[in-house]
Amino acid sequence: GLHEMDNWIWSTSIQRNYM
Repeated sequence: GLHEMDNWIWSTSIQRNYM
């Protein structure tokens, strides 16, 4: 659902920031 997509975007965003 929407929550799942938001979690995915947040996860990818954090990984990109750390990388």
